[in-house]
Amino acid sequence: VGGGALDVAARLVREGGVLSLWTGSGAAVARCAVLTAVQCATYDRAKELAAAAAGVRTDDVRAHLAASLLSGVASTTATTPFDNVKTVQMVRRSSALAASRAVWREGGGARGFLRGWWSVYARIAPHTVIMFCSLEWLRAALGAGRRG
Repeated sequence: VGGGALDVAARLVREGGVLSLWTGSGAAVARCAVLTAVQCATYDRAKELAAAAAGVRTDDVRAHLAASLLSGVASTTATTPFDNVKTVQMVRRSSALAASRAVWREGGGARGFLRGWWSVYARIAPHTVIMFCSLEWLRAALGAGRRG
């Protein structure tokens, strides 16, 4: 085990060539795209539903918080499979297909793709809450927040 990031990078290049530095990046990029798409697709609708359920306006911080948490649930569910495939790819230096097969085989089928869901949610939920509550604060500060 090396003495730092540069030692690890040098070993990767030595053993697998320069392209080995990007092992797992395809799954990481796909995960980022899915995360952003799911967050954007779910937040505003979740905000409307949360506001209606709580009997508050959509510009109420309680609606923002609930919608952010719900968006985090959807985002976590959509991205955890990518996290698991990416991890197997990086550890085994395998293709996405080989890593997906390993997750399926060793994780007990489809459940293997959702392994670690709670730890992913623990990482995504605070980020989602801070991001969307900040967005709503900016909307209000710029006069774009009143929608009903």
